[in-house]
Amino acid sequence: MKKNILILGMGISGKAIYNELKKKDINIFVHDDNQENLKGYREIFESFEKDKIELVIKSPGIKPTNEILNLARNNGIEIITDLELFYEMSHKDIIVITGTNGKTTTTSLISSILSQDYNAKAVGNIGVGVMDVVDEKIDFAVIEASSFQLNDVKTFRPKISVITNITPDHLDWHGNFENYRDAKLNILKNQTEKDFAVLNYTDEILSKVSSKAKIYYFSIEDSGLKGAFIREGLIYFRDDDEEIVFDTRDLKLLGNHNLENVLAAVCVSKIIKVKPESIKKALSEFGGVEHRLEFVKEVNGVKYFNDSKGTNPASTIKAVDSFENNLLLIAGGYQKNADYTELLEIAKDKLKALILLGETKYDIKNTADKLGIESIVVNNLEEALNLSKDISVIGDNVLLSPACASWDMYSSYEERGKHFKELVMNLNEKI
Repeated sequence: MKKNILILGMGISGKAIYNELKKKDINIFVHDDNQENLKGYREIFESFEKDKIELVIKSPGIKPTNEILNLARNNGIEIITDLELFYEMSHKDIIVITGTNGKTTTTSLISSILSQDYNAKAVGNIGVGVMDVVDEKIDFAVIEASSFQLNDVKTFRPKISVITNITPDHLDWHGNFENYRDAKLNILKNQTEKDFAVLNYTDEILSKVSSKAKIYYFSIEDSGLKGAFIREGLIYFRDDDEEIVFDTRDLKLLGNHNLENVLAAVCVSKIIKVKPESIKKALSEFGGVEHRLEFVKEVNGVKYFNDSKGTNPASTIKAVDSFENNLLLIAGGYQKNADYTELLEIAKDKLKALILLGETKYDIKNTADKLGIESIVVNNLEEALNLSKDISVIGDNVLLSPACASWDMYSSYEERGKHFKELVMNLNEKI
């Protein structure tokens, strides 16, 4: 390993990298545009020449156009992310899940199933840095990987790769959809015929992807190929033979999108040969993940749902699809140059109210106006909740699913979701 290393970005992944590399005979330097993140560190980066930097390990979210990254490229210095470092230092079987939507639920579900028979841990974009577990004695690292992490793949090779879907997102970061798509597909880049790829058959891109890995498809309808599907309410898995795995009526998860997540997890579980009874137990007990169609509370006959992880229109479409009508949708947030037309067309007949906030509120409003959808603009989440309470009646559903990232008003979708839940929990019942 190189002796002089710059860690660029001292968030969750940066701190995990630093803590691991400090155990080795390496000169570490750190940099973060947010000076608060550098408190307590003495090895502050000054320059490539002075510090004799040989390798840059960057935080996934830092854009490729970053000035320090451009300087590194101009100096011929290698740039990697924590995924590449983990692969280099770890000898664990790696399962990696990516996709525009569904990757957090799928990662959590796979980890839950595998944990019935093995020592498995969910890490990565899910909130625990991959380097935090590089020395742990676990059988499987189940990694949620973002397009930011996969953008810089060089030798990284998962034993099993899972792609839930690919639709436009993070175009402000990648520049265009083609770059975003290619970053996601990098998960397959170094796999061989000894590895496995689990792909969504109903996704236009993924159904046409070629890979050296053995491919298993998942889809609600039977594709006729190897993989998982649903027939008459039962989940089937087909390899050389066909078998019934689970009855969907015993699932706690809501929505067709979650059925796809379950099918992906079933494919991985069957590839690894998890015991049938272990798969059934985990699937029947799994209630979903925080901030993804999470039921918060019922107040005065009105149900409140937290879907703060709906950070793009495609994700919010999946959330909206879980409701038939009487929907008060709270949307808006950080600008990622997304198109909201399809979302609003699908939501139109279900909406009782469209409440908008954040940087994108007027962009979404303009689209809504063109489609003949009335909307209300507010300044913050508290105003949105108070308005929802005032105009809702028994039987309504209030859904926070912003279709946007949180960074205009909150540091993360988790912070936004927690604030929403706090506000809901403080709503008073009418006497």
